[in-house]
Amino acid sequence: GGGGGGGSRGGSGGKRDSDGRRRCGGTSSTDRPRAAAPTLLTLLPAPLQIRTIEAMTFDEDNLETIRKEGGIRRIVGMLQGSPSEASSAAAEALWNLAAENANCSDICAAGGVEHLVRLLGADLDAPIVTASAGALWYLSATSQGCEIIRRVNGAAALQRVKRSGGADAAHYSASALDNLTALRSPAKVNPHPS
Repeated sequence: GGGGGGGSRGGSGGKRDSDGRRRCGGTSSTDRPRAAAPTLLTLLPAPLQIRTIEAMTFDEDNLETIRKEGGIRRIVGMLQGSPSEASSAAAEALWNLAAENANCSDICAAGGVEHLVRLLGADLDAPIVTASAGALWYLSATSQGCEIIRRVNGAAALQRVKRSGGADAAHYSASALDNLTALRSPAKVNPHPS
């Protein structure tokens, strides 16, 4: 298994179990943010917009709404540039979204894989590296994700994190690398945790 898995992540208060699955720490669905109308989000400053969207991704009822409203492309757009609070929240939101296979194709089409691989080059202790590795693990369970990770030399970046990153980031990177290796044998792919 991986490292400490269940600790607090980012500023969102979200937790993950040892397999990287989202868990909400016992809050009821009425305690978690629901998908807000896109016009309301545009009234917020960008860092607050992405933190709000990231918090909404902890509620599975919101995942489809975010995808249908074009939120994935917008979140991927926040990964551009140097690592920041907004790009870290965006990587965490994509990690949550990528847990649902239906979102993986949209993340790939929006250029998310390329940005997540690039962000693996950040400070290895940064939360953005763990979130990027976690999202890439989920995306590597799809043939489209594997193809893009290979094309942008993501295996080398994942190897670096596996060797030198924090325990969780190393675990997620190793799982993604296992998926890249098993691409030709789909029965061996390390799928999304259930």
